[in-house]
Amino acid sequence: MDDINESKKLKADKIALLGLFIIALLVARLIVGLRSAVVLSEPIELPHTGLKISIPVGNGWRSKKLWLCQEDGFVLNSQFTLNSSNLTALAICKYRFFADGTLPDERFKQRAVKVDGVIVNTDKIQMDTLGVEWAHIEKPEVNINIFMGTVELPNNRQLDIEVSENTGDFKLTEEVFSSIVKSINFHNNRLLEKGAEIVTGLKNKGINSFVNSQGRKAFFLVADSSKHPIGFIMEVLVSYRFYEKFNIRGAGLVYIRGRNTQERATTFKSDNSFDKFAWKSETHSSGLGRSGTEINLEEGGQMTVEKIDEESRKKNYYLSAAAIPEILLEELFLQILDSGEKEIIIDKIEANGKITPTFISRIEPGDDSAADNEAAYILKLEFLDGRDFYQLIYFNDRKQPYKKLLRQENVYVLTSTTIEDIKKEFPERADILPEPNKMIR
Repeated sequence: MDDINESKKLKADKIALLGLFIIALLVARLIVGLRSAVVLSEPIELPHTGLKISIPVGNGWRSKKLWLCQEDGFVLNSQFTLNSSNLTALAICKYRFFADGTLPDERFKQRAVKVDGVIVNTDKIQMDTLGVEWAHIEKPEVNINIFMGTVELPNNRQLDIEVSENTGDFKLTEEVFSSIVKSINFHNNRLLEKGAEIVTGLKNKGINSFVNSQGRKAFFLVADSSKHPIGFIMEVLVSYRFYEKFNIRGAGLVYIRGRNTQERATTFKSDNSFDKFAWKSETHSSGLGRSGTEINLEEGGQMTVEKIDEESRKKNYYLSAAAIPEILLEELFLQILDSGEKEIIIDKIEANGKITPTFISRIEPGDDSAADNEAAYILKLEFLDGRDFYQLIYFNDRKQPYKKLLRQENVYVLTSTTIEDIKKEFPERADILPEPNKMIR
């Protein structure tokens, strides 16, 4: 019996030694990989932003070298792993569409609290016209080191960089972080500034100069790629000069018929320069039920978005000078056409609270890719949210939009129509469709 027990003990010891040997090999690989010279990728460009940046690759670092869109910006990352499930080091660069107004020191404190760590050092790196505020956060008991930095970019954009590792080697983390920071290449292409100038020009003119008590009414039929009508869009915008605070009133109705029929109703009220506005939307889907959003912009540029569902959620944003609600885009288009600008970027605020940077360019009517014999002007809107969606808008010689082509997963064509034709095409909504003068409450 003793011999059997001794044999089992020897086997266990061998297994333990083998395990230690494997761990030693992995640690050796980790040390060699992490302490090798940091090799950076070629500069990776984020289109339409003027930003290029490099991240670590090789020697154990892996990256797709692609900017991936998230809710409020684009992310570029690289990671070092011992195996498929053991993340050892991570480098993340995030370009944010809008800053949240939090100062860097406060942001560093929040990050330290989140990981239950402490800030051991802060400093600033000056890069030509850009300043990088950074902090070193550590949690010694579990060998975690984090170097994070933040860069304020023009027009309320923000770049965040973070490098973290869990071996206790803060020198490695600092070296990788410093290498990424030094690789930052930013050239202000002024597209956002041009967009801000156009939006500011519209604010200075005031919505009153475009609409009056008769209002602007737009009705479009929505057809799929086979030209089969699948829905409609109704939009009304009116100026009531006797209102002191919110003299601009608007409303919209979108109806899409199909397997999951969807309908969205919106109401909008604003001052003449849309420095203050309140916007409500309610969506009903036969497949997903009801949802709603309330948006409020107060003086100072802080916008509050509240999602009304089973769990009410609220977010605050500080808007750029190029931000504009999508219900006012038609007035913006007139401003663009009158300005002569060929390319700009704006921040389109959608009724659901999403803010989408949008690249707007003028296309010559003779361009085959946007052929339409009736068009006097054509604008192309490219939505910079990683989905490669775009919209072509065709205007007559009076600068009125009469057709829109929307390319998402499929192609949809919107053609100008009348409320009478909408009722004929969609009789299931005819008896409850509001007349334009009754849409605004």
